[in-house]
Amino acid sequence: MPSSRPETMPLSAAAARITQLTGAMKALVPRTAHTGFADRLGELFGIGNSMDLDLALAAPQWTPSESEPRSASEWQQRLDQLCKECQQQWREAVAEFELPEHPDRGSTPYQQFYVAQQRPLVVGAQQLRHGLRQQLAGQSENLAQLAQLDELFEQTVGHFSGRGFAALGRVLKRRYQQQLERYSEERAEQWHRAWMREVHLLLLAELPLRIKPLEGLLDTLKDEERSNA
Repeated sequence: MPSSRPETMPLSAAAARITQLTGAMKALVPRTAHTGFADRLGELFGIGNSMDLDLALAAPQWTPSESEPRSASEWQQRLDQLCKECQQQWREAVAEFELPEHPDRGSTPYQQFYVAQQRPLVVGAQQLRHGLRQQLAGQSENLAQLAQLDELFEQTVGHFSGRGFAALGRVLKRRYQQQLERYSEERAEQWHRAWMREVHLLLLAELPLRIKPLEGLLDTLKDEERSNA
């Protein structure tokens, strides 16, 4: 089954699209003095997280799984299906979303729409990631260590990145205020359709970024299968 992700929007294009949209609003937050990756990563780990990290690196907890593991191709199909379903849902939702009665009174209806469309992707990706971790944790000590590290990073770095994705609501609000300058009652429907195309593009740009952690786990599972073949 061919993957639907490359046809959606490559990671580089997705990142460029989000950068373009956020750049139009200037910076959402002031730049910090810490520019090094290690410095920023260190800020995300408290003492408790650091202890968990040491334990995961030193002594992974491994118990061989008794259940039949899924193949990497099965996981890939499930991931591709999630991407396909989200794309279809967004396409239909964008087409069906009607012009609010008073579009010049604020962006709230559009922000609520965006959050509602994010939810299936977030939930689906979390479920797949959890399932992949469970399988990896039961296959070998090394993979159990990787699963523990991934869980730890999801709790720390994932929380930070989640705040970044949540900020897209503010991006939409500011972009909406810019686009509202082009609004007129005579061309309200055309304006609405053009604006919804932009909302749709932002959703598509978010998709490959959301599934990157799953692709990393999948790559590990594929390597494991190749080494055992």
